[in-house]
Parts: sequence; structure tokens; C-alpha cells
Amino acid sequence: REEIESEFFSKMFYESYLNGVVTVLFFVISLYHFLIYWKRKQDVENHYYAVFCFSYSLYGLNFVSWIFGSYLQINYFYFQKFIFTSMFISLYALYRFISVFLKRKDRKWFSILYIILLIIPLAITLAAPNYNFMYKTRGIIMLFVMPYLMYILFVPIYNFIKYKNVEAKTMLASLVIIFTVALHDILNVIFKWNSSFWLGPGIPVFMGSIMFLLGNKFVDVYNQTDELNETLEQKVVERTKEVMEKMDVIKALNIQQDGDYYL
Repeated sequence: REEIESEFFSKMFYESYLNGVVTVLFFVISLYHFLIYWKRKQDVENHYYAVFCFSYSLYGLNFVSWIFGSYLQINYFYFQKFIFTSMFISLYALYRFISVFLKRKDRKWFSILYIILLIIPLAITLAAPNYNFMYKTRGIIMLFVMPYLMYILFVPIYNFIKYKNVEAKTMLASLVIIFTVALHDILNVIFKWNSSFWLGPGIPVFMGSIMFLLGNKFVDVYNQTDELNETLEQKVVERTKEVMEKMDVIKALNIQQDGDYYL
């Protein structure tokens, strides 16, 4: 009994309890970034990151689904529809976040393509008549995740190689991790390996790097504001001096013009 309880606790800690903590953490972080976006609308990346964190926190409820089945009596079939929907919304939000944060201007057809890649799996999921149909088609649905994974991995690589973008370089290490764990979980579903899912522990690593980048950007803006405040008086004096010099030039030109007129 002790061996069984120990094995059960280890499995539940890794696959459920740990992911439950991550889910709560993502929800809190999403509220924080929604607040930042509400206060500063021009930083659109905070909006998409907040949507990503919130939708992933909803997806993370799948790791504690036993709570909803045992205590809340929620139908598992409809619960899985909710989980798949939140998963694809989080992927789309992550795609938009990387696009905005790295200042990419994707062509219109490319953006439409990724909207289609969002709509098709959502339509299949929401239209599923029963759980048996959903279970048989989930391998096909998971294939729609691949274009998003390819984008979030190769776009930063491209930006770093072509534009020497330091932010893209900082993002790369965590993106390789998230790509690896997500690919493992997709193949786990498609080929029915019955292995533990890696996405739960892998996501916080990615989240930490993104928070570091957003925090670094916020600090840079704050430092620039402090620098402007410190040198504001000096800049006003210099600007006033420039204006006075230009006024003297204009005055001299007016006197010369008047003299020419009288002459």
C-alpha cells in the first residue's frame, strides 16, 4: 500500500498538483498584464500576452479535471471541448504576441492563414457530436498546432540572424524548450504513447523568459523617463536659447527688410 501511495502521489504531483499551481500562477499573471495594457494601450504585446496567459490557465484546468468530474459533476465531453478551445486560443494569442513583440509586419494573407488555422480545429471540436468522435479526431486536431509551433520557433531565429535582434536571442532558449515539450505532447496524443505530458513544467520556463523581456522593456522606458526628467530643465534652457537666437535673426531680417522697403 505504501509503495502504491508513493507512486500515485509522485504521478499526481507531476501531472496534476504541479500543473494546478502553474494554472493559478498564469491566471494571476494574466490579470497583471491586462492591468498594464489597460493603463498603457499602446503596448499591445501586453494584451496578447495577457490573453495567452489567461487562455492557458483555462487549458491548465485539464490537469485537475478530476476535481470537476468528482466534485462539480461537469460533463467530461463538454469539458474537453472547452479545453481544446482554450488551447487554440492560447496558441493564437502567443503567435500574435511574438509577431507584435518582435515588430513583424506579416502579410495580410499570412495573418488570414493563421486565423483559418484557428477556426478549423475549433469548428471540428465544437461540432463534435460525441466524445468517441472527438477522441478519434484529436490526432488530426493536434496537427493544427504544428504551424504555430513552427512560427514561434523559427521567427525569432530569423529575426536574430537577419536583424541581430537581442530580444529574439533571449527568447530563443525558452522557445526551444517549449517547442520540444509541446512536440512531445502532440506525438504522445497522436501515437498514444501514454507517457506523462511535459507541457506543464515546460511552460513556466518560457513564461519566465517572456516576463524578463517585458520587464526589461518596462525598465528601459522607465529609465528613459527618468533621464528626460533629470535633463528637462537643461533642455528647456537650451531650447529657449535656440528660440531667442532665431527670434534675433528674424528681428534683424525684419529691420533689414523695412530698411530695403523705405529705401
